[in-house]
Amino acid sequence: MVAPLDRDTDNAPGSLLTRQWPEMRHIFQSSEFTELLDETALVSEKLDGSNVAVSSRGFTSSRRNILLNRPDPTELEKFKFSGQKLVNAFSLVPKLLLLEKRFESLLLLSLEVIIYGELIQKGTATSKEDKYGYAAKGYSAGDLYVFGCGIVFDVTQDSDQMRLAWENLRSKGFNPTLETDPSTNRQYLILLMNPNLREFLAASGVNNFIQQTPLTLNRVIEEYTQKLVNNDIEGVVLVFNGHIFKWKGVEESYPDLFIQQISDLYKVLRFTKPSGLGVIEKILEVATAARKIRIDANAAKQDKLTDQHLETAYNSAVSKFSRLEDDISQSSESRHTILSRHSTRIRTEMLKDANSNSEFMKSIDAFIRKKVEQYRTDDRNIIVV
Repeated sequence: MVAPLDRDTDNAPGSLLTRQWPEMRHIFQSSEFTELLDETALVSEKLDGSNVAVSSRGFTSSRRNILLNRPDPTELEKFKFSGQKLVNAFSLVPKLLLLEKRFESLLLLSLEVIIYGELIQKGTATSKEDKYGYAAKGYSAGDLYVFGCGIVFDVTQDSDQMRLAWENLRSKGFNPTLETDPSTNRQYLILLMNPNLREFLAASGVNNFIQQTPLTLNRVIEEYTQKLVNNDIEGVVLVFNGHIFKWKGVEESYPDLFIQQISDLYKVLRFTKPSGLGVIEKILEVATAARKIRIDANAAKQDKLTDQHLETAYNSAVSKFSRLEDDISQSSESRHTILSRHSTRIRTEMLKDANSNSEFMKSIDAFIRKKVEQYRTDDRNIIVV
């Protein structure tokens, strides 16, 4: 066993979150797609907000970084992330302590519980317009809608012990995955949303969680293809046993790499599972609609398509961190330091969405410089970056 984590250091505001929600691949990128055609998924709408985590140990984070750790009421009231206060998210901490005790009783080990959810904003993560009708659907800005749970043991277990914990949770009806943090090489457990987890959450007083519908992939395409083409929703999330995937609509850029992956999958299914070709055809229909929107809007110019790709990647990246305006107004650091850190973070995140696009790679630095242009001068109009 490994020594306990130093939680106060590990959870310092601004530090890296070392137990992040796993990255979701697109459904057409699954290496087990053929097998998934015969399974039923738990399907939910992919909400376009900000990924936020709240811990039973009293911290909250964005997708990547700790935001607040045991804040006093004054600090909590003033702090905003993505334009929203975190008061409602922090109100869940006492309930997470109850959830923590329930999992400790189940696993017979001291542990930390983390919930992961979508922080709803006024509009969406990338637009002030409520383009997906969240208000009409009953989603309230500032509320956190939980889509999963994390379990981190206070004393890190070896790989065999972690596997036993995974098997224990699976035998109790949960849908666990084993994750490893690349910065610490420590393993932790992620519980994908399912009826058992919803029951555990509700019994602890956590009632805001995403709603799921059991559907086969054939039913998913029947239900959602047109909604994705019409941009009625951002996408859907599909939870299988031990796997979670996304299928995004026309807001996704669908670069050449994605089109090639979908085409390659189609070729494979022609020989291995012809009954699944209809599913791939509908996925390609959404991808083609997304590409057409960008081609039409940008007069079929590749440089404009790259700009759109950059914009989409940038919007996705900034939604994972605190707003630059908030950092500048709330931090005592120099503007040069803040902007340099912001640019580095955003560049790292955007590169994850490059999808082998050489024009994207060539343009990314100039694009980010342009985005921070308005913040480059201090109050005395002195250039600082």
